[in-house]
Amino acid sequence: MATLDLFTLIFQEILKISPNILYKYTTLQDQLFNLIFLPHVVLFLFLFGFGAMIVPHGAPEGKNKGLRYLVIATTYIFIVYQGWYGTFLIPLLQTWFTIVLIFGLVLFLTVKIIHPFTVRSVGSVAGTEIVKSVGKQLGKGKELEALQKERDDTRKQLNIEKGRLARAANQWEEAQIRLNIRTLEDKEKALKREIDKY
Repeated sequence: MATLDLFTLIFQEILKISPNILYKYTTLQDQLFNLIFLPHVVLFLFLFGFGAMIVPHGAPEGKNKGLRYLVIATTYIFIVYQGWYGTFLIPLLQTWFTIVLIFGLVLFLTVKIIHPFTVRSVGSVAGTEIVKSVGKQLGKGKELEALQKERDDTRKQLNIEKGRLARAANQWEEAQIRLNIRTLEDKEKALKREIDKY
């Protein structure tokens, strides 16, 4: 009976958790995890960020640390005292945690399974080679990145030479520029073939 009174005091009197939210979780373990532990983890993350924003870390020798903790404690008490925690913050904090967890999982899988260069190249090509060679590129990202950079540099040089061709002063210069363009086009094709092997 005393345990029941203690939990009634914590859940209803101190944290002011709405009965509608409280009765969604039938067991004591569910109530402790979903109504206290999980929301408090997210709430403390917010409070520490909020405290650092109000009282910046840049003070010499950490002189503002006590003031920052005072702001954090005051904000926490205010949130609980106003009844915000027990009414709308619990569902909001649970939803936020779920979204961040899913986003973190997707980000982890993207970075660890698909090489970061592959992700960049897919974004820059705008879907033309959508993850066509993901398996081949694992562990070979640096070589592929170097080839891609060399190909981009070749394309830039090719555009410069084409611009020079339009301004050629005589036939000899025009012939020299055309030879340079042909050489650069052959180089670009060779680099494309090398990149396609990945």
